[in-house]
Amino acid sequence: MLGAEYLKIGDLPAAISHLKEGVKVLPSLAANYSNLGYAFCRTGDLRSGEQEIRQAIKMDGASPQSHFLLGLILLNAATPEARDQLLFAQSRIPSASLALAVYHAHRGDNAAAKQELRAYLDTNPSIDPGVAEQWVKTAGALERPASAFGFPFGRYR
Repeated sequence: MLGAEYLKIGDLPAAISHLKEGVKVLPSLAANYSNLGYAFCRTGDLRSGEQEIRQAIKMDGASPQSHFLLGLILLNAATPEARDQLLFAQSRIPSASLALAVYHAHRGDNAAAKQELRAYLDTNPSIDPGVAEQWVKTAGALERPASAFGFPFGRYR
């Protein structure tokens, strides 16, 4: 629990240290792997983040948060698996629709990007549609669109 609290306040080295210990002490708790994976991603170590999050999904395949995080990691490569992971998370995590919009924009499918953006805006009516559309276009044009969601460019594949 301490690792998750350090993660919340942004102390990533302390979070990683405590989350690694949590994985050792409670290896059957999928949330520890997911949180550790997220912490690794926040430091830019997307490879380690992916490894931990895949372990969390292996242990608890119903966790929308883990699927969302894996979808964000894979967003840079715009793989079909990224889309599938985000689709899985979409019903519980509205931001998955926004990430799907970026996924489609990154692949050049503007119609699908607009459809996903509309789904996101339906759950967030206070957001200006014009600003959101421009943000999706800008994020989709990035070489590494996961950076638009707070993941540093980092080390990956």
